Amino acid sequence: MKRRLELGHEAEALEILKGILLGLYRLRGEKEHEVLRWEEDFPEDAAASAIYDWRKERAQGSARREPPGVILPAEFVTTHVPEWKDLVAIASKERG
Repeated sequence: MKRRLELGHEAEALEILKGILLGLYRLRGEKEHEVLRWEEDFPEDAAASAIYDWRKERAQGSARREPPGVILPAEFVTTHVPEWKDLVAIASKERG
């Protein structure tokens, strides 16, 4: 994702971010997964980190940007990661 942003391929990087979030969202339901036995909050923490990295890399680039706080299309969030709506909103504004 970071490399795509560095190359100015923002649309591709956004699709990668969506894939990361979707995979992590699905993982959170796998209570018996080894990763979750070690770190129960891993999916949420990793998702917030990915959003932060996306935001940081975009800010360093020079391409056209969406308004601050607009990270992911609302339709993606409500359709694919609805229980993370607040996480996405918070991570989109954090560490700035």
